[in-house]
Amino acid sequence: MRARTILLLLASGFLAAVAHVAPVAERAALGIVRVEDLAPEAIAHLSGAGVSPTQINLTWTASTDNVAVTGYKIYRNGTQVGTSATNSYSDTNLTPATYYTYTISAYDAAGNTSAQTAAIRVTTLFVQNNVGILCDPSPSEQTPGIFWFWQGAVSTCINQNPVTWAVGDFTGFYPSGDVSQFQRGVSNSWYGSEAVQFQEDTFGIEEYSDSVLPLLWGSNIVALIIDYEYPKSNPLHPFIDPTKRLVWSIQLQIPTVDVTSGLVAAHADGYVFLQDTKSKTDIYYGAQIFDTRGSAETADELLLDVESNGIGDGWPIVVGAVGINGAYISDTYGSTPFQAQPWSGFKPFSFTISYQQMQSTIQALKAKYPTTPTITSLSNDPADYILLSANLDPEMPALTAQNFGPGVFGRMGLSEKDFNVSVQ
Repeated sequence: MRARTILLLLASGFLAAVAHVAPVAERAALGIVRVEDLAPEAIAHLSGAGVSPTQINLTWTASTDNVAVTGYKIYRNGTQVGTSATNSYSDTNLTPATYYTYTISAYDAAGNTSAQTAAIRVTTLFVQNNVGILCDPSPSEQTPGIFWFWQGAVSTCINQNPVTWAVGDFTGFYPSGDVSQFQRGVSNSWYGSEAVQFQEDTFGIEEYSDSVLPLLWGSNIVALIIDYEYPKSNPLHPFIDPTKRLVWSIQLQIPTVDVTSGLVAAHADGYVFLQDTKSKTDIYYGAQIFDTRGSAETADELLLDVESNGIGDGWPIVVGAVGINGAYISDTYGSTPFQAQPWSGFKPFSFTISYQQMQSTIQALKAKYPTTPTITSLSNDPADYILLSANLDPEMPALTAQNFGPGVFGRMGLSEKDFNVSVQ
């Protein structure tokens, strides 16, 4: 009897030791724990996407449990921010154009929690709705909007003057309701000399100048830029994943173009503004969309921002054309091709830049400008480049080398919506 008691005590001690060190599943197999103490299976796949400047949507494969999965815990940057009873979750009230890291775990009714998923990084979109109009040629960090430069008749900040005249006659966009709430401009003898419109995610620009100042070759009579700034405190590295691409897209119409023949041109380009974090060199990288001078360049262009008169910052400019597959940009999404004539009605325009194209661009710049310090110092690794801003750049440049005064005329009206830059 005593021996049997000792054996029972030894057995209970062994089982206690196993219960202390063995995983739950092994303890269940030994009959030591109840099945309701088992944790749910780890989630196999988690994905996410930014759907607005302040929201990221997450989805994942459902977990399984020996009883039932009750819900899921959502972790943002290592801290639990919510739960979900389904295999999806919308994280809101976030900061525009910012990376966030997410993991998910499943839990059951008994409070058992699975291991967290592998972390994913997702970025919110830049601000694009109801951003208002800036009167500042150098927008501050995290400040999206429209800014502009001018040389000619206009000397008053557009932001100060609501206008009620039919800007839409030139831009093709008519804000609903009280238009004075959504239009700013400087009036002139013919509807106005400059005007901008905004309502929700749609912008309109009307550029007009009957120049009263002498202009030099290469000067812009009027240039207004729709620009979206990215936060520099937590920048987007668009090429950190070699399998993904930077995608620029927009819906655009340019229904009005009227320029002094031979003296002034009108054109519009789309750009992303990148910076090499190693050398701090900036790169303008984009595509031609519209130009009154004719067809787009058939070959990709590599330029330096240095004019013949010495004006310019020396930064490289990389230009392709929408609707083509070139060395430096691609038409992966079936963009509307380059336009040489104005048109009414929104058309989709887009271009993409891959990791490999960014790598080729850096190598081509160094080969073309082997003695330029801003070029030779560029990092060879695309992952080192961040996105500072994205814009639509419509301009009316003077084309002749002579000085000229009144009578040099240019007008362009356009509107855009669904402006978006993402990494896919």
